[in-house]
Formats: sequence, structure tokens, C-alpha cells
Amino acid sequence: MLAPAPAAAQFVQHAALVPDELRELESLLRDLGFDPGSVDGVVDDATTAAIGRYQDFALLSGPPEPDRRLLDELRGVAAAFAALSAGKEKVPPIPAALPEKEIVPPPPPPPKLTAPPEAPPVPKAPPVSETIEEEEAQTAALPPPTALPESAPLPETSPPEAEAPDPEADRQARIDAELLRFLHRLNDGSLTREALARQFNAEGRALLQQARYDAAILQFSVAIHLDPGFAGAYSNRGTAYRRSEETALAKADFDKAKELGFGGLRARDAKNPLD
Repeated sequence: MLAPAPAAAQFVQHAALVPDELRELESLLRDLGFDPGSVDGVVDDATTAAIGRYQDFALLSGPPEPDRRLLDELRGVAAAFAALSAGKEKVPPIPAALPEKEIVPPPPPPPKLTAPPEAPPVPKAPPVSETIEEEEAQTAALPPPTALPESAPLPETSPPEAEAPDPEADRQARIDAELLRFLHRLNDGSLTREALARQFNAEGRALLQQARYDAAILQFSVAIHLDPGFAGAYSNRGTAYRRSEETALAKADFDKAKELGFGGLRARDAKNPLD
């Protein structure tokens, strides 16, 4: 009969990561508030449990294994919060309020035409010889013609500017359109707002991995609309904004995620942010 394996054999080193990477993964889990036990590069029960808690919180599917995909994600989340804490992401100053648009009134309408007065009866024409003599006399008495003054050009008028679109109203309209197909289930209680928020968050994460940042931002916005206390959705949308170089929006979402208790670079003995 074979002898039982020593206790150390139950700690399996994951084949996808080298020991240094495993230690880095454990350190990132610890700093984000998911305690993996000793940071020793050995995958034991405490490490697996910490990975499972992070996957539950971030809505990641699959077994709790320390693979390279998980390590890259933890690096990204830690880098975002580290940059935020160090003040590397500068928020651009809020521009001053734009002056009110000047509306140029349209030109006044032309005067209404009135019917000409009735012409008086035409007198009987004199003989032709008398008419020619009178015309020659009147022509000689007239002063020389003068040049007519040039008419002044009409002032140029510009059409009134079109009103700028409201980004917030546009985003709310897109959120309402996304929720339209779920309204009957939300109304009859067969689907809760919290469950639907997590469904939209998962779809946003898939779009984020495909670098479709605008579509991902919309999905995360719907999740936040359904569940305003969803810290993970704020963190995910902040990542999408950051990759889209929307620095101010990314900082606002990361701040909100921290306010709601999501991760951040914590002390070694920090508790799980879900508790």
C-alpha cells in the first residue's frame, strides 16, 4: 500500500504562471481586499478562495484558477486605482459657462402693395403737330439728367444657430431604448432590477474585452441606472472611459466605486470589501 502524500503536495503550482507571477497575483488580490493568505507563490486553499471571492464580486465566470487572464485583469484594476491615488490623472478644469447665443432677428417683411388709384379719363389728344411742338419745348426746358445714386447693400443676416444636443438626454434616451424589451418582465416581477443590472454589466465586460468602449459604456450605464449602488459597474465603466481617454469621466467613476466600497490599494490586513 502506498504511503500518503506529504501535506505540501496538496499545494499545486499552477502550470500557466511562474512562481514570481503567482506571488504577484496573490499580492494584487491582497491589495484589492481579497486576502489570499501567505504571498508565497503557492496556490493553496486560501488562494483559491480569494480568487473565487474576486470572481463573484467582478461577475467572472469559470473555476477559480490563477491564470494569465486573471493576472492581467488584476494588474489593470490595481494600476487604475494606483494612478488615481497618486494623483496622476489630472482632471481638466471645467470650462466657464458659454455665453448665451445671440439670436439675430429676421429682416422686416416688405411693405404690402396697395392697388394703384384709378387713372383719370384720358383727354382727347391734340393734333399731332401741336403735340410735337409742346414736347420739344418741354425737353429744352428740362435740366440735364443726373446719375442715380447706387442703392445701399442690404445688411447680411445669419440664420439662428441650432441648439447643441444635450449629451445627458441622449444617453438617457439610449438607456430607455435598451430597457424597453425588459419592461414587461420588470413590471410583472419575473425579473428584478438588480439581476438585470448584473446581466447588463456582464455584457459590458464582454464588449470591454473586445475594445468596443462606447457600446460597453452604454451597458454599464444601464446597469448603474438599474442599481445605483453597483460599485463594480462604476469601476468597469471607469475602465472603459480611461481606455477611451475620457480622463475626467474615468476619475469620477473610480471615485464613486471607491465611495461604494470597491477595492482600492488597501492595507495588508484589510477586510473583504464585500463584508
